[in-house]
Amino acid sequence: MNSPVLPPGSPAGDPSSGLGDLFFRLPRLTFLAIGFILLTGISAFFNLPRQEDPTMTERYASVETYMAGASALRMETLVTEKVENYLRE
Repeated sequence: MNSPVLPPGSPAGDPSSGLGDLFFRLPRLTFLAIGFILLTGISAFFNLPRQEDPTMTERYASVETYMAGASALRMETLVTEKVENYLRE
């Protein structure tokens, strides 16, 4: 039987050959693929839908703190304002 003669460096039977090997052997193909990926990414970025005034979701919360014997003003300055500022972040 005659077995086909493969040229040197052919991918058949060589376990290290593949897509990565193809890009190393053909640098023009590598630059073409990178350029294509960059152009499609830039094109996709500029074709994204945009809103002139984006909608903002407003969040509301109520903070109630209790301390026996403390006035409302003292509780607000000592505890409530600190909790509210932490929750805003």
